[in-house]
This record gives sequence, C-alpha cells and structure tokens, in this order.
Amino acid sequence: MVAAMPIEFFPAAEVFVGRDLGGRRTVVSPADVDRYGDGTGDRHPWYTGDSPFGGPVAPALLYHSEVYRDLGWYLPNLIGNLHAKQEWDLFAPMPLGAPVRTRSTIVGRYRKRNRDYVVNEVLITDDDGRWLQRSRTHQSFLVDQERRSTVVDREREKRTDRDTMTMADSARSTDTVMARDTASSSQAATAVADRLLGSWTAKGYDNGSSRAQPFTIIWSRSPDGSLAVTVAFSGGEKYNVKMVSSGDSTFVYESDPHQSPTLKAQVVTRTQAKLVGDTLIGSYQAKARGGKVLKGTFRATRGS
Repeated sequence: MVAAMPIEFFPAAEVFVGRDLGGRRTVVSPADVDRYGDGTGDRHPWYTGDSPFGGPVAPALLYHSEVYRDLGWYLPNLIGNLHAKQEWDLFAPMPLGAPVRTRSTIVGRYRKRNRDYVVNEVLITDDDGRWLQRSRTHQSFLVDQERRSTVVDREREKRTDRDTMTMADSARSTDTVMARDTASSSQAATAVADRLLGSWTAKGYDNGSSRAQPFTIIWSRSPDGSLAVTVAFSGGEKYNVKMVSSGDSTFVYESDPHQSPTLKAQVVTRTQAKLVGDTLIGSYQAKARGGKVLKGTFRATRGS
C-alpha cells in the first residue's frame, strides 16, 4: 500500500491551470486488486486469471482515488467544498504486475453559480509513456467574496439618519450571515460525523519511511451528542482527538497531548483527512514542545 502524500495547500492564486502536481511510479499489485475487491465486491475472474489481454488485468478504476493522494490542489477555503463530478477515458488495460506512472495536473478553473471549480487531471501511463487512462475530477468551493460582500442602497447614503440605519442594518445582516453559516457548518459537521461512526482500520507512514504503522480509529457519540474519537496503535499507544473543523467530506482533528515513540516526546498531532466512500485518506503532523515535527500520511478503511 502507498499512502497519501502530505496536505500542503497552495494560496488560491497559485492554483492555476497548467500547474504540475507531480506523480509517482508504482506496480499494479495483487494486494491493490484485493483491496479494491474488498471495497467494491468486484471479483471479476480476469483480475486473477486468463483474460482476452493475455493474462490478469487490473480493474479499470483501480486508481480511482489517485487524485486524492495529494489535496494540495484544493482551494484553501475547505468548508463547504463539494465533489462535483469525475470523468474517465480508458485507453488500454493495466496488466497485473506491470509498472505504471501517474501524473496530476490542474487543467481547469471556472466559476459557476457562485462557486469556484478546480479541475484536476490524472494521467496514467506505462513505463514507455503509452497512455493507459485519463481522469478529470471537478471539485467546487464557496466563493470567498460571497460571504464578505455587502449591497448598499445608493439612496440610503443621502439620508440624515444614515449612521443609525447603517448600524442597525449591519447588525441584522451580520446576525443573518452568522446564523446561516453556523447552521451550514453544523449540518456539514453532523453529516460527516454520521458517516464516520464506527471502527476504522488504518495504516500510517511517517515521511521517508516505508514501514506501515497499524492503528485503529474509533468514532462514537458521547452522551451529549458530540463526536468522541480514539486513536489506538497496535503497540498499545492510545489517545483521544477532537474535531477542529469539517466540510462535506473533509475535516481536521487534533489530538490530546500524547507520547510519540518516534520523537520520544510529548506531542500534539493535527490531522487533515478526506472521506472518499468508505475510505479515509489524509496526512498528519505531530509537534513536540521542543520544536521537533513528525509528518506522515495514512489511509483507513472501515473495520469488520
């Protein structure tokens, strides 16, 4: 398994068409195909035996979440972001055991119905550069200006009671915006929480290491209705976390202080994650008081 890359968001102005987001070289492995089958129930015989292509081939959408390995192409205003659509062009099969290369590029940005859209194209090729498939993912974000804009009545500027009216109108406008945003955030947080409830089996990878660290994330409801989260590692380390912010499918949570076996110090771990179907992908950053930082990535699936 290869985990997601760290999440480092660019300023909105730097999310431009033509920006190369990098890629990776990997091998189409039986383990990846098995994991795909566990999640989808798709166990076509071509994936493990003979096929019209001369041997086992991978499911066409084996790398359907490749675009989410690095969420740096997201605009910074995560709250309220929506997955709009994905498109695929399939050109050739991916033989089991064959090396493939991926490349991610921002190929579109547009505005529609007061939302900003970013289009990320992922191209998968073989080692010779032959195109195997291409996908395009459209992600939409709230327009920042929408929440800050104010409409002014020109006639009101001429009135003698302008200052009083302006203060009253401003107060009403602020209350309305705050109520709307609070309700929207609350609904989004509730929707994400409902989808997270239960036990998740995860593997984390510290940056620069290929050694997986198995752990479990348990999401439950406290008596007061809030979300209670516990992270437990196979070695016995366990700590609680709290949700910091959440959108429709992305969220940030932060741990209580806990001991890091790697840094050998007390740390607070902050995690950014995205919920894709029944899979969690994201990155973490553990900070110690002395200034040491440990970064890494993880991937989690629902436990049995």
